[in-house]
Order: sequence, then C-alpha cells, then structure tokens
Amino acid sequence: MSTPDSGFGGRLRVDGADRKPRKPLSLVLMTNVAPTIHFRLRVVLGENIAIGPGKVALLQAIGATGSISAAAKSMGMSYRRAWLLVDTMNRCFETPVVATEAGGASGGGTTLTPTGAEVVRRYRNLEARAASGAADDLTALTSLLKRDQLAFAWPARRRRAGRG
Repeated sequence: MSTPDSGFGGRLRVDGADRKPRKPLSLVLMTNVAPTIHFRLRVVLGENIAIGPGKVALLQAIGATGSISAAAKSMGMSYRRAWLLVDTMNRCFETPVVATEAGGASGGGTTLTPTGAEVVRRYRNLEARAASGAADDLTALTSLLKRDQLAFAWPARRRRAGRG
C-alpha cells in the first residue's frame, strides 16, 4: 500500500506491497580465506578528521596528478568532495597542505606544500612502524580466525541494453 504525495514530492511506501519480489540471497562457502590487516590511523582535531587514510591517499593523488580534479577522478570521488577534504586539511594544519593556482592561460594547478609532503611521509612512516611493531600480535590474532567463511551473495544483475 502506498500513500499519495508525502510532502517530499514522491510516494511513500508503507508496507512494501507494491515492491517487486527479490530473488533470495545465495549462501556461498569461501574456503581458505586469508585475513587482510588494515590500520586506520586518524588524527581528529575538534569535530574534524585532520588526517586519515583517505585524506593521505588524496594528497598522494594530488601530488601525482597536480590537480584536485584529476586526483578526485582517479579515486572515484567528486571534485566537490575532494575540494571539501582539501579545505578541511588546510584549515586543520598550521600551514596549508595543498596550494592551488587559479586557471588561466597556464591552466592553473595544485601542488603539495612542504607541509603536505611531510604529512604524507610521516603518516606512511607511522603505518609502517605500527605494522612492523605489531607483527607478532597480528600473527597471533589472525591465527585465531576461521579460514572458512560463509558469505551471502546477491544474484548477479543483468545489465540493461545501452548501459555500461
């Protein structure tokens, strides 16, 4: 059952009766699954994450491409999202981590500042030291994990003609 316009320009589904039935999930046994370790170091300043794994990856992409737009595209994110992340980092550090030059005849560009390069270097060093310093504990911890895992999988969707 659906109700008419709910004030947001669409229809509100009440009990799902007008929804198409879905195919059931498949249960798949994954054997001999190797665990993956991810350290997620974040530095929080007030309400903002000053630096974390995604922001460091963005800084590295900006350093490699010389462009916020190209860096965002290479990471599969919108320019707006990348710009907001850069803006947050620039506001959190004493000096900016990224310097931008307006477009024009030379096309503009973006570069990492010395602070930005140091942030990336120090963050990656911390990751490496954490991984090597915790190697014995990580080995012991992962030895306690199951190697066979049950996983749910949605049936593959067929692509519509003209898409993809």
